[in-house]
Amino acid sequence: MLGSREVTPAAVASSLVSEIEARTQTFFAVVLDDYHELDDSEPVNQIVDLLLTYLPEQCRVIVASRTIPGHLRLSRLAAQSEVAGIGAAELAFTQDEVAGLLRARGHGAVSEEQAAQWHLTSHGWAAALVLSTDVDAPLGAEKITSPRQLLSFLSDEVVGRLPGHLQQFLLQTSLLNPVTAAGADALLGLPNADLLLGELTSHELLVQRPDSLPAAYHYHPLLRDHLANRLRSEDPMLFAILSGRAAKLAEAAGSLDAAMSHYLEGAHYAEVAALLQQRGHDLMDQGRWVALRGWCEALPSEYWSADPHLLMLLARVLQRTGDTDRAIGHARRAASLAEAENNPALSAAALLSAARILGQRSEFTEAEDLARQALGLLPLNEIGLRAEAHEVRGLCLRHLGKTPQALTELNHARRFAQETGQVGRQAAVERNLASVHLAASNLEQAETHYRAAFALWQQQGDEPLQAAALNGLGSVESSRGDYVASLAHFQQALLLAQTARTHPHLEAVILWNLAVDLRELRRFDEALSATADGLALAKQAGDNWLLARLYATESDCTRGAGRLLEAERAGQAALRWARYVKSPEVMGVALATLGAVALARGENGDAVKHLAAAAKHLKRAHALPARARTLLRQVLVEVAGQRDGNADAIARDLHKLTTEVELGFTLTVEGAEFIHLLQDAVEQRVGGEHLQNLLVRSEEWLGRSRPESPLILRQQPAPTPRLQAFAFGEARVLKDGAVVTSSQWGTAVAREMFFLLLLHPNGLRREQIIASLWPDTALSRATSQFHSTLYRM
Repeated sequence: MLGSREVTPAAVASSLVSEIEARTQTFFAVVLDDYHELDDSEPVNQIVDLLLTYLPEQCRVIVASRTIPGHLRLSRLAAQSEVAGIGAAELAFTQDEVAGLLRARGHGAVSEEQAAQWHLTSHGWAAALVLSTDVDAPLGAEKITSPRQLLSFLSDEVVGRLPGHLQQFLLQTSLLNPVTAAGADALLGLPNADLLLGELTSHELLVQRPDSLPAAYHYHPLLRDHLANRLRSEDPMLFAILSGRAAKLAEAAGSLDAAMSHYLEGAHYAEVAALLQQRGHDLMDQGRWVALRGWCEALPSEYWSADPHLLMLLARVLQRTGDTDRAIGHARRAASLAEAENNPALSAAALLSAARILGQRSEFTEAEDLARQALGLLPLNEIGLRAEAHEVRGLCLRHLGKTPQALTELNHARRFAQETGQVGRQAAVERNLASVHLAASNLEQAETHYRAAFALWQQQGDEPLQAAALNGLGSVESSRGDYVASLAHFQQALLLAQTARTHPHLEAVILWNLAVDLRELRRFDEALSATADGLALAKQAGDNWLLARLYATESDCTRGAGRLLEAERAGQAALRWARYVKSPEVMGVALATLGAVALARGENGDAVKHLAAAAKHLKRAHALPARARTLLRQVLVEVAGQRDGNADAIARDLHKLTTEVELGFTLTVEGAEFIHLLQDAVEQRVGGEHLQNLLVRSEEWLGRSRPESPLILRQQPAPTPRLQAFAFGEARVLKDGAVVTSSQWGTAVAREMFFLLLLHPNGLRREQIIASLWPDTALSRATSQFHSTLYRM
C-alpha cells in the first residue's frame, strides 16, 4: 500500500487515527509485537511516530521488540515523561516465578533448591526455561543443559538474525567474561571493538548493558556457552588459539582463575603445569586447596605422573582436602622418581611430604621413620630441608608422647632455621615448639614461643600468620581459664585473618577456638554462631579434619543448650567426617561427643559403647585433654549405671593421667557440664579425694560470673565509623571522610554488593543477589561466595 504514490505514511497514520476516534472513546492499547522485524523500515517508523503524536489520550502503545527501537523519535515523549521502557532485567522471572512456570509445565512440586538452580542458570529468561523443560518430563539435572530446542532457538532466532560481522564477533569474544573493548582488541587484533560492542547493546537479550567505566559487557551465560561450544565445534584450532590468548590476557590482569580456565579449555596443558609449578605452593599457603585440586586433576596424567614437583604439590593438595590415601601414594612416587634422578634433596622433600600426610592420619611411628630417612639423605648444606625434617620428627615424637625428644628435635629445627635466615621458617618452628609445650601444659614456655613466632611474623609483615600466633596465645589463656584474655586474643586474631582474606582455613580454626571458649562459658547461641561461620569457611577451604572438629563442637553446644536431637545430628556429622579423615584423634573426639549426648539422654548402653571406643582412639593418638574428658565421662556413665567398681577403676586411670600432665581446668569445665552426675559420684565415694576436689572446682566454676557483653565476631574494635555513600557521578564510599579504596574493599564484588543492597533498602533475597553478582557460577559455589563476601563486607 505504501508503495503507491497516493498513499504516504502521513495518510496512513491520519486514516488510522480518524478511524480509532470514530470507533471508541474508552481506554485501549495498541500492541506492536516483533517490532525488530521492521525496525529498519523508514515508512513504518514514520507511521508509528505520527501515531505516537496524534493518537487520542485514552490510547496506549506497547512496542514489543528484541532490540531497542533505534529509529523512533522518542525524545519528545521522554522529555514529557510519556514513555517508559521495560528491559530484559524487568522481564526476567524471579525465583518464585521460575518455580511457578516449572509447576505449570507439569513438574509437580519444585524444591527451593531446584528453583534457585534453574533461576541462576537461566537468569530468569522465560524462553530458555520453556525450551529447556519438556511438559510433564522430569527436571533431570535440575539445570539448563542447552537442549536441542534451545540450541536451535539461539542459532536461528538470536545469533542467526544478526549481521554476519556481529555473529563472528560474538563467536570469538565469547571466550571473554566480561568483554571490554580493550580486551576484544587485544584478543582479536581489531581496531573497532568498541563500535561492535556498541552495536550489540541494542540486543537486550544478548548483552547486558555496562554500568561501569571502562565499559564491561556480559553476554547471557546460556548464549556465551552456546557460542563457545559452536566455536569449538566449527573451528577447533581457532578456539585453541583464542583460548591461549584469553588466558594470557587474564594472567597479565592478575586473574589466575580465569587464566587456568582458558588454558584448560584450550588444552594448553603445558602452560597449566608451568603455572602450577610457579604458583602452586603460594596458593597452598593461601588456602586455595580446592581450586588447586581441580586444576591438577584436570591435567592429563602424563603431565604430572612423571614430574616429582607436581606430584608433591598434588600430594599436599590431596592431603589438605582429605584424600590422604592418594596423597601418600603420590608423595611416595615423587620420592621414587627423585631417587631415580639421583636427586637426594628432592627425594628427601618427597619423603617429608609423605611423613606430614602420615602424621595427619596419626600414623606417627611411620611418619617419624620417614623423616629420619629424609635426614639421612640430606647433604649437610641442605639446611632448610634439614630444619623441616627435624621439625616433622619433633611433631611426630610429640604425638607419640615423647615430649623431651620432641623438644630436642624442634630445637635442632630452630637452629637450622636460624641458619637459613628464613624468618618464616623460624616462626613456624617457634609455633610448633609452643604447641608441644601447650600439649604438655607447660603454659609459660608455650606463651614464650607463641610470642616469638608472633614477633617474627610481624617482622615479616605476614598478618595471617600473626593471626595464627595470636590464636595460639588464645589457646594458652583458655588452658589457664582466663577467658577474658583468650577471647581478646581470638578476636584480634580473627580481625587480622579477616583483613587479609586469604586464609579461610585459618579463619575457621580461630572461629572454632572461639566457639569452644564460648561453649565453656555456656554462651551457647554465640558459640553456635561462631561454629556456623567456621563450618562455612571450612567447607570453602575443603578441610575435612576441621569440619569434623567443628561439627563435634556444634554437638557440644546444642547439647549444652538442651537440644539433644540437634546434638546427636551434629555428632553423627562429626563421625562421618572423622571416618573420612582417618585420624584416631578426630575419630575419638567424634565418638566421645556422641557418648556425651547419650549420657545426657540417659541412654547408658550407647554412652558406654561410644566412650569406650573413643578412649581407645584417643589413647592411641596421645590426645591427652580429650582423653581426660572422655575418661571422666566414662566414670560418670558407670556411676549412672550403678557400676561403682568399673567407675573406680576408670577414675584411677584418670587420676594417673592428670598427675602426668596438668589438666585440671579442662576437667573443671567438663565436670560442670555433668555436675549432678559428678555429685552422685562423690556421694558414692567414687574417685576419692581427686573427684571431691574436682567437684569443688566445678561448682565454683558454675558460680563464677561470666563476661556479659556478647562477643562481636565481625566488627573492628573501633568506634562506629561514619559512612557516606555517593551513587551518582563517580560511585564512592567515604568512611569518616576518607574514600574507601579498592584495597580496603578487598574485592570488587564486595563493593558491588554494598551498592546493590544500598539501592534496595527493603532487602533482597539471597538468590536475587547471587543472580546479579555471580550469574555464571554454579549455585553451590555462588552460595559460598555470597556468604564469604557478605561475611567479609
